[in-house]
Amino acid sequence: GVVKIYQSFNDIPSIFESKLRIQLLSYLHVAPFTFSKLKKMCNYSDGKIVGQLNVLIKEGYITQKKEIVNNKPQSTYTISEFGNQQFIDYIEFIKKLK
Repeated sequence: GVVKIYQSFNDIPSIFESKLRIQLLSYLHVAPFTFSKLKKMCNYSDGKIVGQLNVLIKEGYITQKKEIVNNKPQSTYTISEFGNQQFIDYIEFIKKLK
């Protein structure tokens, strides 16, 4: 896709105003992860992580797949094409600030 470079900070989607959301997207940009893996990588409470994952789902940045593994519910999160492009655009903008 065409990389849309932000002209100013005002152009950056509000999704990137949260350090935790940026952290979650940076992990999911690499590969899908289960909630328990994300929890180990992020130093935040379950509630905070779930809250931000739900924001990312609602805004179309990631998807959630719920399944039963070894008789336990497991959620796996995957970055969407839209989320991936937004994340790349954000990183490109940050790089240009140097």
